[in-house]
Amino acid sequence: MQPTTETDIMLPARADGTAPGADPPLLQSEEKPEFARMLAAFSRDVEPRGAMEEMYVSDIACIVWEMLRLRRYITALINTEFRYAVGRLAEQMMDYSGERSRRNGANAC
Repeated sequence: MQPTTETDIMLPARADGTAPGADPPLLQSEEKPEFARMLAAFSRDVEPRGAMEEMYVSDIACIVWEMLRLRRYITALINTEFRYAVGRLAEQMMDYSGERSRRNGANAC
């Protein structure tokens, strides 16, 4: 019986490129191949040796994926709410300056 080396106990990657036991944190609108490409790139850069390092690389890929998702979400949220926020700000400024009440008074005549 040969002694077990670190490379003998490497966990094989799954067909989608993720490590065993690590399901990618994907939403229905996200693509599994994109996550698999990112994980593969991280694995190439780090060259993990052993199960623990593979798990760390997978965890980092999941964290980065979620960070990117949050950045996309924040951008979409700001873009969606921008027009409404500018309108509300304009209304508040008009109320503060008295412009709205002058306009309403002029319209009443």
